[in-house]
Amino acid sequence: MFRLQLTDGREVMAHTALDFRMAFARLLPGDQVVAEVSPFDPNKARIRRLLKSTQKSQHENPNPNPPNQRERS
Repeated sequence: MFRLQLTDGREVMAHTALDFRMAFARLLPGDQVVAEVSPFDPNKARIRRLLKSTQKSQHENPNPNPPNQRERS
């Protein structure tokens, strides 16, 4: 379960959709997602997919060359 803050400021509890779980996607705080709010309970939602952001993501490797694989001159 995840706690999401919607664009209108509300907070809802959400779980990931089955196809999102099967893709082995990892969610980190601050990630933007597409979620659908339940019509029966407006405090619950389902996370459908992860949005790509233009900012540097926390998912990207900050160091492309690990220390054990240095470039040779």
